[in-house]
Amino acid sequence: LSNSNDTRAVITQVNLETGKTRVMTNGEDGKKYFTFLSHCNDMDVVEVNGEEWLIVAASSKLQVFVVDDENGTLHHRAEFNVWHAGKAFAPVGMAVREINEREITFLFKGGYAISTGTVATGAEAGDIHVSIVCLIDVNKVPLGDGYKDLSHYLNQGMGYRDGVVYAVFSGC
Repeated sequence: LSNSNDTRAVITQVNLETGKTRVMTNGEDGKKYFTFLSHCNDMDVVEVNGEEWLIVAASSKLQVFVVDDENGTLHHRAEFNVWHAGKAFAPVGMAVREINEREITFLFKGGYAISTGTVATGAEAGDIHVSIVCLIDVNKVPLGDGYKDLSHYLNQGMGYRDGVVYAVFSGC
């Protein structure tokens, strides 16, 4: 697949026990790629009301899919626009912080800011307005015997577990 301009996204699934890899099928058209995802930055898999959901941060949108593991298919379920301070916001990282019967709370990483936003649990479309909860101090990070400035490092992806955000910075 030619993809020099982010027009096709391929999502793979890897079974860690068997090592088997498969390309997920687009449940809307049966193809092995998705044309509406553009540039994907991060994803998370969660269970909501007994369904396995794959949530993809793609440019300034969150795309939500229901996962059909038996057939290796992703069925598009919802799309949300992400906003910060009245402008479209394209997070470089995303994780689900909490799910309850009323809402799903997300964490987003944009630049050096960690933000949060919510959406109703059953919603199929709408807007997520995010607010900053903290900033990552990248100017003087303790490394080894000294300090390192990470402000020129690449900054994409994040993880979250038990109140702790894990942020990736890569550089030379």
